[in-house]
Amino acid sequence: MHRRNLAVLAAATAIGAILGAAPAQAQTFITFGGGSTGGAFHVISAGMARVVEKNVPNVRATARVTAATIENTRLLGQRRIEFALAASDGPFNAAHSKGAFANEKYDNIRYVATGYSSPFQIIVAANSNLRSISNLAGQRVGVLVGVTGQDWFPRVAETYGINGRFQQFLLRAAELMNSLRDGNIDAAVYSGAAPTPAITDLATSRPVRFVPIDRERANQVIQTHPFFYFDAIPANTYPGQTEAVSTLFNPILLVTRADVPDDLVYAVTKALLDTHHAELRAIHPAAGEFRTQNGGRSMVVPIHPGAARFYAEKGVTIR
Repeated sequence: MHRRNLAVLAAATAIGAILGAAPAQAQTFITFGGGSTGGAFHVISAGMARVVEKNVPNVRATARVTAATIENTRLLGQRRIEFALAASDGPFNAAHSKGAFANEKYDNIRYVATGYSSPFQIIVAANSNLRSISNLAGQRVGVLVGVTGQDWFPRVAETYGINGRFQQFLLRAAELMNSLRDGNIDAAVYSGAAPTPAITDLATSRPVRFVPIDRERANQVIQTHPFFYFDAIPANTYPGQTEAVSTLFNPILLVTRADVPDDLVYAVTKALLDTHHAELRAIHPAAGEFRTQNGGRSMVVPIHPGAARFYAEKGVTIR
């Protein structure tokens, strides 16, 4: 090769070596804890991961299939994931060694955002004379199996003075509505997102009515179960439901770990709730309920400084 060409090649090789040696921007890998495949938790967490990876520079995000709240809370506490969806009672119980976490404690879980909520829905036949929870004494009451029947509704019943004074049947959602339809129970107690398909189907096939929880009793429940808040199921959520129904709600939270960097949590919060919220809303009807204006609702663990910075910029007061 000609000497001049060799010199040019050598110079180009040297420049290439210098450019190649420039360090690439470090990638940050994060995981969102979700739920079982096909469920809302899984769909929303996977969507959050996509929004973050697409819009937050140098972040690679994935969603992990889990058993939802309890497993997500535990994975966060054990520093095995960075973000997670969880019903608010999970982080609360983990921080106070209650419920499923009676023999363990995780005080490193931090609040990021509040999304959609699951209300108590107490359903009776439209022609029933049961107008108040206090009227359930001596009745056949179907209650959703799991924590609703084991802890939550017994606490509500206690505030009305009827705990242990009714026949309780622990049933799954479809079984609850079928039993009420067939007249095998007098009232059905369910906690879950509204509208719930099984309740919609029941209300479509026969007239039903919803029994409210009043504010005074709700405040008594909140004293021992601060992850709940008091609000109303809007009118016309279900067929024939022409009035709003006051009740207790248990919201779904986005939570993280105390040791996740502030700037990363800020960027994730801003992407999901602000700059790319439209993308989040398009993922699932419930995903759009994670909104800036919900900031601080049922904040059962301390807020992460990165999230606090975002809400402060948006003028949202966090209590």
